[in-house]
Amino acid sequence: MCLFSFAVSFVFYKVALTFGVTYISEYYNTEDHIEKLEKKYAKNLQNYVNESEIYVGDLNEIDEWVLAQNDVYLKLFHNGNLVYDTLYGVTEGSDMPEESVKEYGEMRVYSIHFMDGEAEALLFGYDYRIESYARYVMLLLSLIVFLVVFVYGIRKKIRYLVTISREVDRLSEDLHYEVTVQGEDEIATVAKGIDRLRRSVIDQMEREKRAYDTNMNLVTSLSHDIKTPLTSVIGYMELAREKAKQDEEVIQYLNISLEKAMYLKQQTNDLFEHFLLHSNGYQIVFEKVNANELIVQMLEENLLELEAKGVPVKRQISNIAASISVNVNLIYSVFENLFSNLNKYADLSKEVQVGYQLREGYLVVFIENSKKTEKNKNWISTKIGLDNCRAIMGKHKGKLEIEETNERFKVTLWLPYLA
Repeated sequence: MCLFSFAVSFVFYKVALTFGVTYISEYYNTEDHIEKLEKKYAKNLQNYVNESEIYVGDLNEIDEWVLAQNDVYLKLFHNGNLVYDTLYGVTEGSDMPEESVKEYGEMRVYSIHFMDGEAEALLFGYDYRIESYARYVMLLLSLIVFLVVFVYGIRKKIRYLVTISREVDRLSEDLHYEVTVQGEDEIATVAKGIDRLRRSVIDQMEREKRAYDTNMNLVTSLSHDIKTPLTSVIGYMELAREKAKQDEEVIQYLNISLEKAMYLKQQTNDLFEHFLLHSNGYQIVFEKVNANELIVQMLEENLLELEAKGVPVKRQISNIAASISVNVNLIYSVFENLFSNLNKYADLSKEVQVGYQLREGYLVVFIENSKKTEKNKNWISTKIGLDNCRAIMGKHKGKLEIEETNERFKVTLWLPYLA
């Protein structure tokens, strides 16, 4: 298409230039116009001779004037004989054949007054400016012809590209929308590739959904199958512990078994919650609650239980009169997990620091404690509980931060509050 458009524009340029120059020559460079040019150049030459004080006997200085003119040819005659020619310069003493002004009898002759006499000048003038302008105009028109032919020739492909662009934008909303394939050229190949990619993405998403549904069903079934008998086992163990009050060894074994069962139940709950939180289909219902009431119910009640056990608690609190949008059950799960870890891994003989305040658009709650120097081998942390807490905070557009050293452990919750 580029080559064809170039050929058309080139032919247009040649034809237009030929007719244009002919028309300009006939209309513009007439006898009257040429006579005006000759008179202008004769006057210009006379002014130059006067300013430079040139003599007929020394015409070399005329060269400078001739070189400055682009569209005039000069011949000077003195006493009827040729003394200067634009092409040869001063003719006296040259091998150029002699010429006489009489040979140009029908042409206009202009008298030029030099310092030492008078000479006759023949000025062959022609105005090339209009032709030059015409060439530029024809070149510009040829470029326009090239662009018109080129765009007209590929208009179908341009429309096809626009169609593909719109369809690709639509794919971001509906992957089942098919991409239009027209022709067998490179653009059609790209369209086929996009459509193949669309189908492969759909297949991949369907495979992932089937795999996810399978895993979710498996986890749900296992969680139910484990929790149901495990709850019964825990109940029977507690009942057996009450019955075996006199046998300390049996009570010890039951306590260990009960502790293991409780741990297993907690891990099962955490595992189920983990899969649920990372499910794209899990819909969370939020409700607007008072921040003070939430903290009293979920934080202060747990702190009072710690204090009842003799744990020293230091509070750093400020006014938190604000409303927050939360899922109460999930937030309750966060605090339950944090205090469960606190009871397992914290050195409860040392002070526990707790604080809450409104800061930078968030309700900020932190809990800091000393870690046990000797870890209980019965409690092996899988970190899944903290991961679930972090996921829950993310669902609430908040965050959970952990700062941990060898001796200290600090967790900070950030919940956005409503303005």
